Order: sequence, then structure tokens, then C-alpha cells
Amino acid sequence: MELKQSTQSLLCDEAYAFLCRSALQEQLTQQEQQSAALALKRPPFGILASRQTREKFERSLEACAAAEQGLRDRIDRLVRIEHWLRRSLHRELSTYLEAASPDYQLLAQLQALHDAWEKGVGELPELLTHFARDLRALRLAATPPANDAAELGRQYGLLREIAVRIEEKQSGIDRIANEVATYALKLAATEVRMPPLPSFRRTVWVDWLCAIPLEQALSEITRVEFEARTFLNGGLQAARSRLQAARAWCMLTRENLLNQYWEQLRSHAQAHYVVECDGNEVLTRLRQRYDSAIADKHRPDEPKSGTRPPPAAAVMAPSDPPSVGSPA
Repeated sequence: MELKQSTQSLLCDEAYAFLCRSALQEQLTQQEQQSAALALKRPPFGILASRQTREKFERSLEACAAAEQGLRDRIDRLVRIEHWLRRSLHRELSTYLEAASPDYQLLAQLQALHDAWEKGVGELPELLTHFARDLRALRLAATPPANDAAELGRQYGLLREIAVRIEEKQSGIDRIANEVATYALKLAATEVRMPPLPSFRRTVWVDWLCAIPLEQALSEITRVEFEARTFLNGGLQAARSRLQAARAWCMLTRENLLNQYWEQLRSHAQAHYVVECDGNEVLTRLRQRYDSAIADKHRPDEPKSGTRPPPAAAVMAPSDPPSVGSPA
């Protein structure tokens, strides 16, 4: 899959901007050294130096300061242009890698699974709060002397209803976690796995609860209620923290893949897209192309009508840009 012409043009302009800024930075360093050397030659005041000598020296200092400032201004303009180019290139290369790089695609799919897992887990607190509340009501109904058979039966029914909903929700969450585990094997990355959740009590447990002696059931109800409330009070946050770590790993790995390929493209562009030319001409051309878009302060992907810069007239070499994963 080939890079779009617009991406290659942006890479060409980025190469020109970088090389031009590097040359200007070298000139600025030399100018600063020249200014420092001149300052050491300041003539003495009073009768030891003529007024003409002192004025000539001050003019020289002012000329050096003006030259430095001019170079700094040009560098600042190039920095702004480079920032705009980087944002545009990041967007375009991300779109390209989503179609061309299997690993980049896997990481994008993983991030979607992480989002789905987080959404599912985010719906657990309400269900578990309801579950703990029903457990407490059942415990109170089963505690002597309040052990009315009809009330116990009603509370068991309510508990089973919420257990069914929790079971359905956790089954969905578990399916997502299993999918993530499959991707983790493909990437050989345990960091992306979802944190294990407690095995919340299912309908089979409620059915078993109805069959055991009441004294044993009370002990079991008390223990499970404590487990549910403990997860709500601390375990849920720990699970979310683990998720954020997995999500951060995916984002960082995707960014590293993009940057590695980008570095290959940069090297290729600087070697094949750039011809020797005057730095002032480069800066003028880049400013004409990008200054209006930068001044509008709009994202490159959300420009106002007429603010997108015209296509870059990139100097393209016969060689193609490196493909994903190939050396520069």
C-alpha cells in the first residue's frame, strides 16, 4: 500500500523545514559567538576612546543584535510550521498504518475491546449494589425470629432475579476479556490483558442456597454480601487502574510504531525529496503555504473553507518511500 501524494508532500516540506531550521540554528550559534567576541572588544570610555569609535562600536553591536533577532524570528516561524506539519503527518500516518500495519490494527482493535470492557464493568456497580441490598434483606428475613417462610421465598426470588442479570453481564465481560487474551497471545504482550474479576455468585449459587440448612445459608449470605461490598469499595477501582495501565501500554506501543515508521520516512525524505536551494526561498515558500492555516488556529483536520494549504510542490525522487516495517 502506497502513501498518499499529500502525505509524501508533507514529508517533503517537513524535510525542508528541518534542514532549513538546522542551518539557521547553526548560523545563530555563529552569530552569537561573533556578538560575544565583539562585546569583549568594547572601547574604553572618556578620553581614551573617541566618540566616533564608540558610536561605531555601538552600531556594530546593534547590527549583531539585529542579525541574531532576525535569525531567531525565522527559526520561530519554522518551528510553528513544523508543529503544523507534525500534527498533519501524525493524522495521515495513523490513518495509513490502520490500513497497512497488522500490529497497528491489532492495537486499535484492542483499544476498542478495552473500551467495551470498561463499559461493561461500569454497569456492574449498580447491579452489585442491588445484589448486596437483596442479600442483606434475605439475611434479615432469615435471622430468627424473623424467619417467615413466605417472606423468605419472596427474598430468594428477588435475589435470583438480580443474580440472573449479574450473570448475564459478567458473561459478556468475560467474553471480552477472553478476546483480549487472544490478542495478547498474538502480540506476546501480557500487559494488555484485563484484570480478573471476582466470580460473582450466579443463579446456581442461589438455587443451592435454597437447598441448604438455614443456619448454613445465613453464614453463606453474610460472606457473599461482604465480598460484594468489598469489591464495590476497593476492588472496582483496582480493576479500573489495571485497565488504564493496559490502555496506556496500547497507546504507547501504537505511538512507538508510528514514530518508528515516521523516522524511516523522514530519513528517506531528507535523502530523496530535498534538493539544495536557498534557505530564504524555502522559508518564503513554506510560509506562503502554511501561515494562513496556522493563523486560523484550526486543527489541520477541521479547517475552515479555504484555510487548507495548497498541495506542496514536493521534489520527488524516483525511489518510493519505505513500506511499513522496511528499512529506510
